[in-house]
Amino acid sequence: MALQHRPVLEIETYDVRPLARLLRGIAFQQRAVVTLSGAGLAFQVEDTRAMVAVAYVSKALFDKFSFFPKTITRRRRRRYRAGASSNPFNDSDGPQTPSRRGTTQSQLPGYDDADSSSEEEEEDDPASCVFEVNLSNLSECLNIYGHANIVNSSGTEDFGFSSGRGKRFGGGAGGNEGHLGKGNNNNNSAMLGSLGNPHGCTSLLMTWIGPGWPLKLTLRDDEPNTPMTSCELTLLTPEESNEEQFNQDQMLFHVIMKATWLKEAIGDLDSSCSKITIIAGPPLPEEERLREEQLDQHGPNGRNGSGRKARERAGIFRLQAKGDFGTTELDYPNDRDVMDVFICTEKLSFSYNFGLFSQANRALQAAIKVSLRIDDEGFLSLQMMMPPPVGKRLDNSSDSGIIEFKLTALQEED
Repeated sequence: MALQHRPVLEIETYDVRPLARLLRGIAFQQRAVVTLSGAGLAFQVEDTRAMVAVAYVSKALFDKFSFFPKTITRRRRRRYRAGASSNPFNDSDGPQTPSRRGTTQSQLPGYDDADSSSEEEEEDDPASCVFEVNLSNLSECLNIYGHANIVNSSGTEDFGFSSGRGKRFGGGAGGNEGHLGKGNNNNNSAMLGSLGNPHGCTSLLMTWIGPGWPLKLTLRDDEPNTPMTSCELTLLTPEESNEEQFNQDQMLFHVIMKATWLKEAIGDLDSSCSKITIIAGPPLPEEERLREEQLDQHGPNGRNGSGRKARERAGIFRLQAKGDFGTTELDYPNDRDVMDVFICTEKLSFSYNFGLFSQANRALQAAIKVSLRIDDEGFLSLQMMMPPPVGKRLDNSSDSGIIEFKLTALQEED
């Protein structure tokens, strides 16, 4: 292939479901801005400029990932905030900051840390490429054989398959790595023969030559004698965006827990409520906590009189929502059986649009862990870590994919 025609991006995967799962988590908007980098892909959508959702797709999810950026000049407006979009989970090659209980905070694909504010600027960017794609059409293409949305009997997505690896697209023996459509039909048909997934798999070859070219998808079902499908998606130049990022240096509150806890909480809240309030408070110092516990034990109600007060002394994380049928409050105890991480530096209370907050529920249904962080301005970062595909070994837990929702707090009336 001549150098001038070498694609900027070339991706191969033998199962599109991990990618499709991440895209479904942000599929509440039709179009997404895609940022390519050497670390992977980031798909970003916005809702009324009050919420941004980003699906980070690590290159480790793919069987082949080739990125050859061309230097481009683009105009953008960003509001930088210190510690931008750090990964609160763990396992990353990026710079890490110690956190409580052995977790680390590191950088996610597609974003650079910055400590200074920046207005509108033009820059030559050789490290990333950005375009806008129709997210609905892309998801439909990935599911063209009906395998991208398979769920098991428990209602969760089924990614089970054996650890065997299929052949390269159109490749023959001896390690040749051709492309789909090149090579004989027997090699193409055998491409996924060793995966053994009872539901079937859809393989994908995605290529993008560069600016001005469409995004080309070539898909094939692993069933024998199934024809290949080629799709071309027209790309657009994205509009300028005001990208607000989390202020890690001014973080007041951070918890990590199982995603099911938050998913069930959102489901229990009254759907008629217009806002959801997050209330948090730090644990009392050890001496003060022990002194109050002794007072409670010798008080008129004994041990049975202050269960909620005891939980508050250990640290508060409360969700509160007011709807047509009253007020609902849900408390999460600062307990190792519930919280992997609980950090709170001072009491806080911030409210958010419930309709926007609940958009994260689809991503929570597929996630295994959720990280919730709030800074001193009430800016909320909600990051959900996806489970790794069965049979695929990943070096870092975050390589299985992360979906991040970023919301600004509502301005409370005096």
